[in-house]
Amino acid sequence: MDFIPEGVLNSQQLRKLTTHGVIRCGSSGLEAKGSAFDLHLSSQGWRLEGSIKQIAGLGETVEAVCTKFGSAFALTTKGTLLKRGSVAVIRLQEEIDFSQHPWLVGEATGKSSIGRLDILTRLLVNGWPEYECVPAGHAGPLYVEVAPISFDVVIYPGTSLNQLRIHCGPRMLLTSLVGRRLLFRSDREFCAGAQENKTLSLNISSQGSETSGLAAYVLRRGKLPPLDLKLKGKIDASEYFEAVRSMDDSLTLKVNRFYILRSVERLALPDDIAVTGMAYSESLGELRIHYAGFAHPWFGMQREDRRKGTPLIFEVRAHSFPIILRHNEVFAKILFYKMATKIPAKDKEPEARDYTNQELKVSNYFAKGSEPQLSG
Repeated sequence: MDFIPEGVLNSQQLRKLTTHGVIRCGSSGLEAKGSAFDLHLSSQGWRLEGSIKQIAGLGETVEAVCTKFGSAFALTTKGTLLKRGSVAVIRLQEEIDFSQHPWLVGEATGKSSIGRLDILTRLLVNGWPEYECVPAGHAGPLYVEVAPISFDVVIYPGTSLNQLRIHCGPRMLLTSLVGRRLLFRSDREFCAGAQENKTLSLNISSQGSETSGLAAYVLRRGKLPPLDLKLKGKIDASEYFEAVRSMDDSLTLKVNRFYILRSVERLALPDDIAVTGMAYSESLGELRIHYAGFAHPWFGMQREDRRKGTPLIFEVRAHSFPIILRHNEVFAKILFYKMATKIPAKDKEPEARDYTNQELKVSNYFAKGSEPQLSG
């Protein structure tokens, strides 16, 4: 295999890995973006009594654990219903073989479009106790744990719920010097306050946009209709979400309601930088964030409105008691990674222009223009 410099592999390098058997794809083929590739559901799954983890050192497989604590089912082309509050583990079409290339490791995350539907996804591999990781030397199948939280979901073989990024060598973070040229607090000025060798923090915007006062979207109360993932781009967002206005630059998150919010800071990534967003969990108390954490090279570049950079989106829920969020409150951190090689010219065009042009945005499973509006 050709020499690969240290860093995050780009889409061209990922395609080459398929020719060497490092990535083995199913019928869906390889769908590579600037710094990751989509993973696709197979037809083999298990319905479980609850979420699972593996115990290190036991040598158990994911399928053995699923068989012990659940029951097998088959996904069909007619669609398979996953009930809200249920947990399923589904084998993925892709397999990974790092056995001959121990300098490679994988990092997974749920897709942004899925996270904004309040669907939790977590990657599992045989014999490894951590979620969202393909360890060095791993060879074998991949699995995804799926948990729809707020409404029933219809899934299909070939559906992509999560994605995988491959690093060559140690996952080395870039310093804030790089971050300062990529992270903006407005269209005109750089983000201030970043310290050398520190990850950069994001602030949540409950202030609302300049024109509408919109601060967040929140899922409606009560029983929501099942969401069929085959109807991507055709579903009415207003059936599921309400628009929320901030009050005095603050927003109160009510218990167990699902909110979509955005960052104050704006990212503008060149073709040699990739980003992972992380929950700033040490001091968040009863909040839970499950942000779909990858931003690919070229994110926030070439916006149609010519604004500088694009905010990141967060999916948030408060537990046990309400939480008051204020504008500029520290909410998350982002990790800057060097690409092993710049993304190829043909992949520079943003993979999803809707996301590069986003301000506050629901999932792209909903029809354009169907977002709820503020009343009054």
